[in-house]
Amino acid sequence: MSKIKLLAKSFTTQTAGSALLCSLLAQYLTPTFRQGGGQQESEVLSEAVCWIALPVLFRLFGASRTAGTSRELLPHYHSTDGGQHQQHRQAAGSVWSPGLVAWLVASGVSVACWFKAEVGSLGLFVSLVFLRLMDSVKKQNQHIGNRSSNENLYGMYHLLKTGTADTYTWSYIQPMITPILLLVERKLQSGSNGWSGSSTKASTEEASPYHPHSALAQLLPMLATSLLSIWATLDGNTVRTALSTIPTLALLAVYIPFAASTSSTLGNHSHLKFIPSVGDLEGFVTSGRISLRVVGLLGLVLVGQIWSFGFPTGINFATVLLAGLASAGSWYFTIRTIHCANTGLGNPEKRREHDHGLTQPVSGTSWTIATLISTFSLVASRDPSIQSSHFQALSQVLASLLLLGQIIHNLPRQAKAKSVLWTFALVSIIPYLYHGFVLRQINSTSPSWTPARPHPAEALIQKAGTDFDKLLERQSKTYEEAVNEYKRRYGISPPPGFDKWYELAIANSSPIIDEFETIFENMSPFLKLSGKEISRIVNKASKMPNIELWDCTFTSKDDKAMTQCIHPSRKFDRHISTMFDQMLHDLQGLWLPDIRFLVNHLDEPRVMFPLQPEDPRVAVETYDLSHKPTWDKLTRLCHQSDTHTTNRTYNSYPEVNTYSLPFVTDRHSEQDICQHPEYRTLNGLFTSPTSFNLISGFVPVLSTGAPSTMGDILIPSPAYSESQFRYHPASDPPWSEKHNNLYWAGSNTGGFASDDTAWPFFQRQRFVSKAQNLQVDSQSHTYLTQLASPESNQNQITTLTTNFLNPTQYDVSFTQIFQCTPSQCRSQRSFFHRTIKSRQDPDTALKSKIAFDLDGNGISGRYYKLLSSNSLPFKQTLLREWHDERLWGWVHYVPVSQSLGELPELVRYFSGETGRGQENAKGVADRGKDWVERGLREVDRSLYLYRVLLELGRVMDLTREPSRL
Repeated sequence: MSKIKLLAKSFTTQTAGSALLCSLLAQYLTPTFRQGGGQQESEVLSEAVCWIALPVLFRLFGASRTAGTSRELLPHYHSTDGGQHQQHRQAAGSVWSPGLVAWLVASGVSVACWFKAEVGSLGLFVSLVFLRLMDSVKKQNQHIGNRSSNENLYGMYHLLKTGTADTYTWSYIQPMITPILLLVERKLQSGSNGWSGSSTKASTEEASPYHPHSALAQLLPMLATSLLSIWATLDGNTVRTALSTIPTLALLAVYIPFAASTSSTLGNHSHLKFIPSVGDLEGFVTSGRISLRVVGLLGLVLVGQIWSFGFPTGINFATVLLAGLASAGSWYFTIRTIHCANTGLGNPEKRREHDHGLTQPVSGTSWTIATLISTFSLVASRDPSIQSSHFQALSQVLASLLLLGQIIHNLPRQAKAKSVLWTFALVSIIPYLYHGFVLRQINSTSPSWTPARPHPAEALIQKAGTDFDKLLERQSKTYEEAVNEYKRRYGISPPPGFDKWYELAIANSSPIIDEFETIFENMSPFLKLSGKEISRIVNKASKMPNIELWDCTFTSKDDKAMTQCIHPSRKFDRHISTMFDQMLHDLQGLWLPDIRFLVNHLDEPRVMFPLQPEDPRVAVETYDLSHKPTWDKLTRLCHQSDTHTTNRTYNSYPEVNTYSLPFVTDRHSEQDICQHPEYRTLNGLFTSPTSFNLISGFVPVLSTGAPSTMGDILIPSPAYSESQFRYHPASDPPWSEKHNNLYWAGSNTGGFASDDTAWPFFQRQRFVSKAQNLQVDSQSHTYLTQLASPESNQNQITTLTTNFLNPTQYDVSFTQIFQCTPSQCRSQRSFFHRTIKSRQDPDTALKSKIAFDLDGNGISGRYYKLLSSNSLPFKQTLLREWHDERLWGWVHYVPVSQSLGELPELVRYFSGETGRGQENAKGVADRGKDWVERGLREVDRSLYLYRVLLELGRVMDLTREPSRL
């Protein structure tokens, strides 16, 4: 008999432990949905499995199946009318019928599941359903223009979703359910007598001696723990946090009726008639009232998902089944825990009175234990390696310990073996300790770098700095030297007006006189045609439909520069004419002929020279390669060595030992796509550009950036002068006050993600995935380490590959997901769910010591702001720009390879708390900032534009005959 009593007293602990175990299992299984297809549908199916299995569990193991001794161990509710189940207990004159309560609970479950499943795509889901309906109507009437129905749909969707926040998770403020639910329960317990009504106080204290006498004493710890839990899971997106109130309210619609079912006062107070209650909870669940409604509503959600995004593929039904059963187990054991505690299990006298119908159930364990268990599993299972700071990772452990303590505290005092539940603390403690151990191991294995054996980055900085100083020293000092150097490099005389250009360059203290290979490389192919042929090509191209070129005319009269640009269908020229007018107007003494030129409207480059000699010299063709692979078109000239090779040998240091990591030792080779066939799948421009209207022909088009094989004439981007990309010194803290991490935030531009493309390989998606260590199982990061060499006194440098990445060194996020079909936008929002933040202030990057920059659809407009700041720019790009001769990697910025393989080691080295890394980082940052004020001024861009127009004037000269260089 004593063993039975002991088992009875420990049964509540057993069910609580089982509830914790099942809840954690469900939490761990859920993220695996995102590693395959049909993630959102898997969430919905899993929830449906849960509510199908839950009544089955109660039928198999509930009170109705107990007899004899087992009845003693698994008590159940009785009413005072002879021991029968109380079907429904409500306040006098309640407005809630049993069916209405069932619908309320089912709706709450379904809404919460919907939020959790869609992970940021709710705006997309709703708008897409709406647009599908609109599209169906349109199909019965007429099509818009010559665009397909799907194109219209995507276009209208993007208009509708503009400004819609990306909601990451439904659980940001889920911890707040606990104190709210506690307040509701206290009100239910006190009835009409306020917080400490005498009618219930005595009985409550007798049956629940663990309850504090003061509601405030119980509320404050729960409130503090809830706030700490929110902090531990927060990512800084206030909009998403605010939106998470919707699923939080939905869950309250579930928990309040459940909590009201255990209230002994609800039926006695008419003023509580608006409080819904399920009455006999076990009977309510076992009857299937809730389950049928939940499954029906989830079925509607699933139909809507399939209708909007297509039939899912790749669903792991075994994982779905396990996760659903785990969730069902969590609900089952949580209800049993509350049920057993409230019927006096562990107090035999109270239990016997209850079993004989002599008493009403009393509140022995609050329903807040259910929300505490749910919140604990959410917080404790969170990976500490994804936290942005050590403090937040520690807060996660502290929050989980406090939550576990409150769970144990909320169990009846008579419950035995409660201390065993503290073993669940290991769920958060072990990963935290392991994370700290690995972090120390990675840092401790960093080699000891010396001047005799410098870090590859330091060796490159030293060599590049010396070479750049030599380049500045050898610039021409006189006009005669400049002319001779021009002839030596290019084999022809400078264009007319070169003397005026030189005078202006000297008058404005230009540090660069001779380094303009980019301009001549752009212009030289056109010199093979006569000026008249080029003029005919320009005329033909400007009149082609959908050409997306601005036809511009530059005139210079009375020392005034004026540019007029026209487009057949657009009005806003993206500040092209303004840039030309402002930059060239400031050059006093300007000499230029009136000239006509074409400027690219799109972000992406445009021109590919035709194959020779088969193609006619004046033929112009266009290819719309938007959303299509472009690699074959862009590399078709790679076999012609003279079309893509250059004589540039500067900023190239192949002799530096990189220890097999892909440090950029030759920037020009790194950007030469003919030398890197692996780039085919590593950039959205090559796999599925957002817009790519390729022009095949000798068409002189001015663009802001282009890969190595394309023939666009490069000019400074107007974006560099726009207000959002201007540098504000007041927003730039000194180096010592900056965060010691790498920062980047932006949209997912760079390619269009359709159902036929692999967006995970687009440049920005690859970068964010690596910097946030997503796909931990398949992600690898390589660091330099040292091993003791028995053959020498010096340690050997080698590489260490691990899936570990220090999250405190990276602050990287997407701020917008677009340029994708609805299904792929949804897929990206799901994959990047914890990295999507609200739009950031443009100057936020300046608060970090390392500011990352990379290509989007075209060049990045924020680059000059980063160079002007006290931060160190990391730059990854495949696009050549006008400044390539004057901006050197390892002198003014740190170049990053397309593979990103060296990025973890670069970040670790430059963000090290001690050693040469921090000194070198600040040195490059300072030199880049100084150079912007010397060689990247607006007047330097003006001089470059002036020289472009001089060269273009010669190309367009109607009297010029073809020449062979």
